[in-house]
Amino acid sequence: MIRLDLLGPAGGEREELDEQPSERYLLGMLAPREHSSLDQVPDEELGVGDVTGDSGEEGEPEPAAPAVEQLVPSAFGLTFVLDAGCDRLEVIASWGHYTRGKSEHLLAPSGQPKSVWQRRPAGGRTIPIDVPPEGMIGPLTPDEEQPEVIVRGRARTHGERRIVTLFLVNEQDERERGGDAAWLLQSELRVRAPGGAPVFVRRPLTLPGAVPEVDRAELASLDMLFRHEGELAMGHGVATHAVHADEDHTRAVELATAAMPAAEAPLTEAPDAEDFAQAPEVGEPFARVVTDMKALGEAADDGLAGLLEPLVAAYDAWIERQELRIDDPRERLRPHRLAAQTNLAACRAIANRIGAGIAALADPDVREAFRFANQAMWQQRIHTVAVERVRREQSLTLAQALEQTDTPANRSWRPFQLAFVLLNLPALADPCHAERAGSEPLVDLLFFPTGGGKTEAYLGLTAFTLAIRRPQGERGGRPGADGVAVLMRYTLRLLTLQQFQRATALLCACELLRRERRLVDERWGSMPFRIGLWVGRRSTPTTTEQADDWAKKAAKSPSGVGGAGGSPM
Repeated sequence: MIRLDLLGPAGGEREELDEQPSERYLLGMLAPREHSSLDQVPDEELGVGDVTGDSGEEGEPEPAAPAVEQLVPSAFGLTFVLDAGCDRLEVIASWGHYTRGKSEHLLAPSGQPKSVWQRRPAGGRTIPIDVPPEGMIGPLTPDEEQPEVIVRGRARTHGERRIVTLFLVNEQDERERGGDAAWLLQSELRVRAPGGAPVFVRRPLTLPGAVPEVDRAELASLDMLFRHEGELAMGHGVATHAVHADEDHTRAVELATAAMPAAEAPLTEAPDAEDFAQAPEVGEPFARVVTDMKALGEAADDGLAGLLEPLVAAYDAWIERQELRIDDPRERLRPHRLAAQTNLAACRAIANRIGAGIAALADPDVREAFRFANQAMWQQRIHTVAVERVRREQSLTLAQALEQTDTPANRSWRPFQLAFVLLNLPALADPCHAERAGSEPLVDLLFFPTGGGKTEAYLGLTAFTLAIRRPQGERGGRPGADGVAVLMRYTLRLLTLQQFQRATALLCACELLRRERRLVDERWGSMPFRIGLWVGRRSTPTTTEQADDWAKKAAKSPSGVGGAGGSPM
């Protein structure tokens, strides 16, 4: 439905439109050569709301953007690589041609047939072409009724293979054709080999001289990781789609432009011990890793490290298995040996950092802060799940929901989360650590799809950071109880509020634990853990004058909250 609405033809191959086709559809259009833009954006302010009352979004409205021309291309195309020996192709260009005419279905108020835009399927015939080693291709005419719509291109030779670029070009004159009659809609360009042979091959990411030296190592790694896939065509002004040869995604039997591309993204899931049933040297230590936050938070001093060490053993064994794959011909890794070895070296460095994180637990303060973080995360997790259950089942009390929710399934780390926490412990515990104060400080990126558990990982590090600062006291002139420990930033307002709620639940758990520990250890201090939120001018103070005004209102308010939009906590 979305494709028909944005690209068309929504009414079928012979549809009739009561409006201009170029205004009805948004995608797959090629403008005539003399046409430079759609209608200009009016030079006026649109949608300016109340900026003085509470109904305003936030602050003064931005000035309206100046009128600009919305350019529409008159051509698009694709570039692809042909296998050695292929010198013939078949090209099919198709589009919708709309002309004014009397409707066969709609009537005007006078009872006469209404004037509408009528669609005719244009192009669509197969054009055989010879591909030269070097030189121009075409021009080719896909439809004799529109001879100024052409396909042209160019071929080049690189090694044993030919690189071909083809374009569908609308060279019609809008003044001669008359408005949208000169436009091409639902435009598509397809190319294939006679007989359906898989002659289209993947384009290497690291052609000599094609990319700067600084990018080659990363591109070589990507080339290795996606060696079973491949970029089979590069679009120019449009996306592309490939029809693969059976299960081999490095070759294609047909390529086509795609005004509205689509692709299936496979689900990414964190592995568990069952995924390594065929690799007991990995699966056995992996199964022994304790991920239960409650168990880690209550572990004895002399037993905590032993609960975590199997994680490093499992990772080391997994790295060794990956190294054996390099010389396996089925893996097709031999051409990527250098990239594979580079990635394995990075994996070993991470394994060493995880091991260093476990070793850091020998420090009493680090060990206690790690246990604190696990206890806080445990309480945050089960309370978050329990509250959601109470909202869905109103007959359930919070105490009942907590009792039912407090199970290992609801309070356990995923192994990659626990590894991410551990590898960062030494640098977070020591402000002078080389990873944060050395000549080449590190920034660790946790790269995982939405819903995979990134938030839990960094919330665990947040709890550890808050905890380690208290017993350490002043370090390097930095007081542990004061200042900002963690900054979080999100680009979407809805996501910001959602993550703020999760972070607030964690901070509440941290504060309750701090109060308990302060009864037996004064180093936890009297300063509570706090969290603040800044979301813009209409919700939180932006200037010191606004903050002073809010504080005065808050002092007079019985609830202690002032201002129309709330305040930092």
